[in-house]
Amino acid sequence: MFKDCTSIVEAPELPATTLVNSCYYKMFLGCSALKEVPKLPATELADWCYYEMFDGCTSPSFIKHFLSFTSNEENATIEYKLYGLKSINIEKSLDEGKTWEAWKGESILLQNKGDKLLVRGYNKEGIGKSSNSYMQFVLSGNVSCGGSVMSLIDNGLGYAKKIPNSYCFYHLFEDCSSLVKAPKLTATTLRTHCYEGMFKGCSSLKEVPELVATDLAEDCYAEMFEDCTSLLRVPEFSEIEEMRGCCLEMFKGCTDLLKIPEKPTSKIGLDCYWEMFQGCEFLYWNCLSFTANEDDCSVGYKLKELKSIKIEQSTDEGETWEVWDGEPILLEEEGDKLLVRGNNPKGIGKGLDFHMKFITEGSISCGGSVMSLIDEGRGTAMSIPSDYCFCGLFEDCKGLKTAPSLPATRLREGCYFRMFIRCPNLETAPELPALSLKMRCYASMFMYCTSLEEAPELPATTLAIKCYETMFSNCNSLKKAPKLPAKKMENSCYWEMFNGCSSLKEAPILPSKKLAEECYRSMFGRCVSLKEAPALPATELAKSCYGDMFSGCTSLCVAPELPAKKAVYECYLRMFYNCHNLVSAPELPAMELDNHCYYAMFCNCTSLRSTPFLPALKLGYGCYYEMFKNCTSLIYVSPLPAMTMEKICYNAMFLGCTSLRDAPELPAMKLAEYCYCCMFSGCSSLENVPNKLPATTLANDCYFRMFADCISLKSMPSLPKGEEFDNAYRFMFQGCASLFKGKCLSLQAKKGNSTIACKIEGELSVSLEYSQNGGEDWFVWYNGDSLTLKNAGDSILLRGNNSSGLSVDNENYLYFVLSGEISAEGDVMSLLDYGRGGKEKCIPCAYCFYKLFDRCEALVSAPILSATKLKENCYDSMFKGCVSLKSMPELPAKRMEEECYREMFRDCTSLDLVTALPAEELETGCYRGMFKGCTSLQIAPELLAKELEKGCYNKMFEGCGSLNYVKCFIGEDTNVVSVKCMNHWLEGVSSKG
Repeated sequence: MFKDCTSIVEAPELPATTLVNSCYYKMFLGCSALKEVPKLPATELADWCYYEMFDGCTSPSFIKHFLSFTSNEENATIEYKLYGLKSINIEKSLDEGKTWEAWKGESILLQNKGDKLLVRGYNKEGIGKSSNSYMQFVLSGNVSCGGSVMSLIDNGLGYAKKIPNSYCFYHLFEDCSSLVKAPKLTATTLRTHCYEGMFKGCSSLKEVPELVATDLAEDCYAEMFEDCTSLLRVPEFSEIEEMRGCCLEMFKGCTDLLKIPEKPTSKIGLDCYWEMFQGCEFLYWNCLSFTANEDDCSVGYKLKELKSIKIEQSTDEGETWEVWDGEPILLEEEGDKLLVRGNNPKGIGKGLDFHMKFITEGSISCGGSVMSLIDEGRGTAMSIPSDYCFCGLFEDCKGLKTAPSLPATRLREGCYFRMFIRCPNLETAPELPALSLKMRCYASMFMYCTSLEEAPELPATTLAIKCYETMFSNCNSLKKAPKLPAKKMENSCYWEMFNGCSSLKEAPILPSKKLAEECYRSMFGRCVSLKEAPALPATELAKSCYGDMFSGCTSLCVAPELPAKKAVYECYLRMFYNCHNLVSAPELPAMELDNHCYYAMFCNCTSLRSTPFLPALKLGYGCYYEMFKNCTSLIYVSPLPAMTMEKICYNAMFLGCTSLRDAPELPAMKLAEYCYCCMFSGCSSLENVPNKLPATTLANDCYFRMFADCISLKSMPSLPKGEEFDNAYRFMFQGCASLFKGKCLSLQAKKGNSTIACKIEGELSVSLEYSQNGGEDWFVWYNGDSLTLKNAGDSILLRGNNSSGLSVDNENYLYFVLSGEISAEGDVMSLLDYGRGGKEKCIPCAYCFYKLFDRCEALVSAPILSATKLKENCYDSMFKGCVSLKSMPELPAKRMEEECYREMFRDCTSLDLVTALPAEELETGCYRGMFKGCTSLQIAPELLAKELEKGCYNKMFEGCGSLNYVKCFIGEDTNVVSVKCMNHWLEGVSSKG
């Protein structure tokens, strides 16, 4: 139509969509000035419809779609062969399309580098018919192919969008190992097997042409790039509907393939991806990657005590690799990526002090597989090769936001120990697929990862010693714990796993019924947002299994049930320590306790108001040690029925329970060292204690500081004399000043620098304590010790626990030595009953206070003598020779014992005031020499007894030179002479009397 119109530069529109045979035949032949091919919208061709349509049109736009072969080196050759086909229409041009001639497939030599062969064909029915009938190019040398493969169909236009038949390009370039670039594949509608095997075996091909087809067919891409071993990347797929087998083995054997695109389709045909990437080793390589989230990031590594490892790096998506010695690599721009791989089949870590450690600067996301450091970049190895392999690998990488994958299912001891410790910006944790764990494998793995909000699933059912130790410790953004399905515990398996996770609100189910040593030790310690504890169904406990489990969980209100009936060593150690909002404690049914089993279990639970029932009869060493210490709201304490104590069993059990008013009965008869030590110390509201502490078998410091600082205490329990031990009652009531005021024996200086000494004659074991600050603090007073009261008014309080008596006989006794001027107050019975002030009113033994103040010339007043039940010689010579004593104390006893007051005030030469002697039942020698030598005494006390006993008044007032009045009642039937009751009783008395 426009043949040889050499001035036409623009063709008219050709809008026809339905063509007929030869319709555009040679239409623009020879139009050498025509610049562009017009749009040709028809999708169905007709016989010879475009034949020679633009021949002689030499503009580059007319040749760009011709299939082209360009030599990249000298002496390249191109030919083609037909299998099962008689002939097809193919033409060639070696002059950029100026002239064309038929090509039967003979070999064409491209002698020089850059030489080009153009190829076109008019094959409306396609160039392949079946797997037995097809065309195939054969190349040699290094050749790049361009243009459109559809130019073999539409006479070189390359516009056809619909492949005309099945098997059209079947195996077209198969085994063209010299092909380095593929032509365009412009068709959008495909036919079955149309590209099958098209580039199979093209081992030099590095890029896949764009795959624009949107209408696929069965097996259309099958084996298309199989064994293209230099292929590095695959283009993006369009949103398409996959057909059956369409991508079957498409990239099989592409061993260098580095990356595949996401397949966007949601409509998948049967077997559409069958073995699509089988044998693509590098594709399955999952190299460790570091991607910059901002400009000017860097990545390096250091070796800690390791000699060398094999590490390589790539900054071009893995196309080239270089050995890396760890020097920091700069990622200048956001999005820059560093790939890392290594060949270290024996691992990259050997222990806590022998491992590799990355050093990062800036915000970085890590991807790929950490196993690529082991298996040359594949990242597929399932077995970690060495103990502590990845120990500390990302430690202190403060800018790390994402972690690499950890695909290994067979772990080693400490393999991930401290791997991400102190990565404060890590937001997500990798999956951890291993089902069987090893010792310390995850220990401290995410410790101090303060941005981590969600933990990975932990499917493992076989645990190991310390496997999860401190795994998420101090991850204070973690809100939910993962499920923990394991039923068999190992020692320390969950030790401090979530300790310090201050945002954790929900704990996982813990199904195990048989625990291991320290398995839950501090598991939820300091989880201050945790309001509910998980059920704890375990019935078989182990050492420290619940130790510190909920320590510091200040929001926890209710404790779980604890059904175990046997308590073992430290099993509940500090379990609810510092749980300030805990309002009730669970039942503790154990009848037999082990050492320290309840040690500080509820210590500092300041909202707890009552203790659980504690039925145990058999105790252990320190079993209740500090159990309820500082439970300041505690008002009720359950009975403690145990009869035999163990060392420090109740030590500080209720120390600091400032709301407690009533102490429980303590029926134990056999005590142990420090068994009640500090039990109620600091219970400032405690008013009522047991009337009696019945134990008769004591031990060293068994009552040490038991009621110390109980400032509200109103009375003391009686303390029966038991088997003696040093310091059994030491500091028992220290700080209970009001308790002892007016009850303890007090010695006060009337002059400065007065002294007091305590001495023992003979052999004697006594318990004696003194206080110089009104009973706040008490100290043991040893034989021979001397105290100086520097100022007038200074005083000391004295008490002792000597329930069997202070002295033994007239050869073994305790006595004071005084100097200066001292007055005595309080009750002398406090030396026996530990400061209770003579509550029992019963002197326990003969000679009890024998010569207690004998020849104490500095004593100006006597203490209270409250006893109403006396013993033989109990006050014998008690104040003998106290020449400064002016008055005698009341003597309330109404029944005497043999020689009980014998020479009690003998030679008290200043004594001039005496009190009544109310006794009506006398005993032999009871008043013998009582006031002998009291030269200032003028009026004798009335003697009311009517029935006298042998020697009862003998020498009673002998030598009382000032005595002028005695009144004595004697019964009518009393024979004074025969009982010899008054021998020398007034000898030496004034003649005026």
